[in-house]
Amino acid sequence: MAGSRPIRLVALDLDGTTLNSAGLLSPRTASVLRRLSSQSVHVVAATGRSPSRQLREICRPGLFGWAICSNGATLHDIDRDVVVSATRIPEAVLMDLRAHLASELPTAALAWGTAGQILWTCEFAAVYGSMLDRQPIHEGGSTLPDGVVKVLVGDRQMAGADLARLLAQRFEGSVQLTTTGPGYVEVVAGGVTKAARLAELCRSLGVSASKTLAFGDGHNDLELLRWAGHSYAMAGAPPEVGAAARQRTRLSHDDDGVADVLDELFPADGTAG
Repeated sequence: MAGSRPIRLVALDLDGTTLNSAGLLSPRTASVLRRLSSQSVHVVAATGRSPSRQLREICRPGLFGWAICSNGATLHDIDRDVVVSATRIPEAVLMDLRAHLASELPTAALAWGTAGQILWTCEFAAVYGSMLDRQPIHEGGSTLPDGVVKVLVGDRQMAGADLARLLAQRFEGSVQLTTTGPGYVEVVAGGVTKAARLAELCRSLGVSASKTLAFGDGHNDLELLRWAGHSYAMAGAPPEVGAAARQRTRLSHDDDGVADVLDELFPADGTAG
């Protein structure tokens, strides 16, 4: 594949794909990403995570050149440590969302994601603090933070999928919804996806979709896997994720499934496999 159509950009979901179950890059994976970067292949993280200190430690210069964060809401240049582009959720939508939750689900807890970080409320931290990295607390009360690109919505009394259905009935089209493992829902502006942000980056780099390779394991990767010219669903990914990708990895994320494929496509001697 790489021999007939040289891959110029590799887009990698992180959790459940490139990172192991401990949330770390294995030495083997780090080594192959460093090799890709040295061969002038653009390496892009494409994650649902918001920017954080931990994410910056993972997406280091020399391993990654770019990071698409918050399910496509922001694009970061790793080498320059700057936000290249971001799509905010319109304030009117945020106000409507908060009012709707106060009326229909008053026990819901929120966290606010900006282009630079995620801000928990005390209520959100009380429910999910044991599941996620420690984050700053938004002390603004009823005031919205500036530049919100993502909202996390959770409720200890409702499963994430049920909460997503409730929100979709009211906000379909104006927001994009993704459920997560911890059970909350991530909300970004309508039309925002990892694939849309990657297409934007590829236009700026002069890279066609046919020369991109993507890896993913979750529902927030569906558009990404369909858009890329070459794509792999991780071993063990849900059937609908596997159907969106061209191929599946032989190994899981805990067994260096991404590195296994990349070692074959980008061997250490520089010849295409």
